[in-house]
Amino acid sequence: MRKDIIIVKDPQVAKLFADETRRQILHNLRHHELSTTDLARALHKSHSSIIYHLKLLQDTGLVEKTRVKKKRNLVQTYYVSTAHRYLIS
Repeated sequence: MRKDIIIVKDPQVAKLFADETRRQILHNLRHHELSTTDLARALHKSHSSIIYHLKLLQDTGLVEKTRVKKKRNLVQTYYVSTAHRYLIS
């Protein structure tokens, strides 16, 4: 279940917001559930770059996996942000 607001107090987690790609990922995921492929296309980034940033965001609880979908020979993992807004304290 997604929260309305998460207050980020941990300085290590707050540092994640310094990166433009991660901010764009969070912005996109707060509106829609998206796959890594969807995010790579939307942000004009490589698939491996998106996976790297998503792992950092997932490890700190800012995004979560919602489902895994097999499409032909491809496995697509979908993500969503854990909050609609983040406040850095």
